[in-house]
Amino acid sequence: MSLLVYVDDIVAGSRHIADIEWFYGQLSRRFKAKNLGKIHKILGARIVRDRKSKTLTIDQQQYITSVLDRFGIDNGKFRPKRIPVADYELLRRATSEDMRINVTEYQQGIGSLMYAMTFTRPDIAFVLGKLSQFMSDPAEHHGHALKALLRYMKSTAGQKLHFGPGGAHKHFAMYSDADWAGDKSDRKSISGSVAMFYGGPISWSSKKQRSVATSSCESEYMALSACTKQGQWIGQIFRDLKLSKYVGKNPTCVQMLGDNQGAIALVKNPHLHERSKHIDICYHFIRDLEESKRRVDSLWILFLLRK
Repeated sequence: MSLLVYVDDIVAGSRHIADIEWFYGQLSRRFKAKNLGKIHKILGARIVRDRKSKTLTIDQQQYITSVLDRFGIDNGKFRPKRIPVADYELLRRATSEDMRINVTEYQQGIGSLMYAMTFTRPDIAFVLGKLSQFMSDPAEHHGHALKALLRYMKSTAGQKLHFGPGGAHKHFAMYSDADWAGDKSDRKSISGSVAMFYGGPISWSSKKQRSVATSSCESEYMALSACTKQGQWIGQIFRDLKLSKYVGKNPTCVQMLGDNQGAIALVKNPHLHERSKHIDICYHFIRDLEESKRRVDSLWILFLLRK
């Protein structure tokens, strides 16, 4: 039996219902507890399971709608189906000439969307990361950008994470990408990663890299290394849950996929000294895994959370 615990909310999973009933009985002896039966909601998210088609969906439509109502996003005609990423890339820090907006309201908007992003909405990770850089001193153009994102959420409030046997990624795999020098203010790159399993994402990240990369190859290599650390952790969870067969052909490996041949060459060939001698040692973690064969081959893919 497996338990998922968040403060006073507990989700119990087992192949045998008797195990769950026994656990609930033991818990009720010591604490005041209520058995809500089969899971339909957890922490504001709706879970729909179709046993016939063997699919499961998760969404936060109710929560997102409540956020939009709180910030006065109405049913106007302008309801974009896609995020205008190019506009967010041009966002800059406020100057003395810019009109300021209410800091608290801006921070509340970012925080409310952050909860949705970390739970069910990987599609807004990049944009939200950009907007969160200006929380201490937001200007009017930052407020307009946040409102545009809220309108996008209005048009996609019912978007779901979908898991099932029909699509790709039946086995666990990690994808990595990077936007070289994507931040126009300090020229640092943006790393993006996503973990896929059974047709849907189970973990994702979009973060600015800690140092400036001198080439696209270097930024991709740094992103791939960070992605590998997350993959190793998730892979261990699969093994702890006795689900090693879903990790891949080799249960001790985690499949890592990137879209830069140069970065993959750096992983596989530690003798490319001229191209990698200046890279911080912490990013060479991935090489050790490659050499010990605790990670399967990196493959070439296209996509991601960088834009």
